[in-house]
Formats: sequence, structure tokens, C-alpha cells
Amino acid sequence: MGLLGAKCKRIRQKYFADLTGYVLGSTMRADLDRAVLTVLRHDGGWAVEHEGEHFGHSADKEVAKASAHKRARQMQDGGRPCQVRVTGEHGFFIAR
Repeated sequence: MGLLGAKCKRIRQKYFADLTGYVLGSTMRADLDRAVLTVLRHDGGWAVEHEGEHFGHSADKEVAKASAHKRARQMQDGGRPCQVRVTGEHGFFIAR
């Protein structure tokens, strides 16, 4: 190892020793078990979709988002991680 390599190693050990294994280590996990609730345009209004089921139908996007957040809170309180997404609000849609 050259002089520059040894200096870089010392710097890494000094400043980043506490991060070893954290940035790309075992603490990163896949979110496969996370429930995703999607607020989307549906039948001329807005609705929430989760696992193929649509609920929280409303003409107002904010009401549909509130419904999604309420269901997500219930799921979180039950121990299941959740994510609420909003699609279609800028004219872009997911092809299905």
C-alpha cells in the first residue's frame, strides 16, 4: 500500500469507524413486507388502492389521502409497516 493509500485508510478509520457496516451493511433491509396504499384517480374521482381493493372513494384528493392515512395508521398500530403513495396528480399515470 502506498503512502496515499495508508493516509486514506487512517482517515477512514478516524472519521468513519462508527459507520462501518451501517451504510451498506446488514441494517439495510428490503421493504417486501411493507404495505403500500396508493391514492390514485379512479372512476372520475380519487380512491385508495391496497392489494387490489379500492376504498375511500371521493371527488376530493385530500379526502382520499386522509382515508389512506387513517388505514395506514391502523395498520402501523397493528405492527405492519406502511407507505402511502399518490399517483396521477400531475397527469402521469402508471400503466397497468
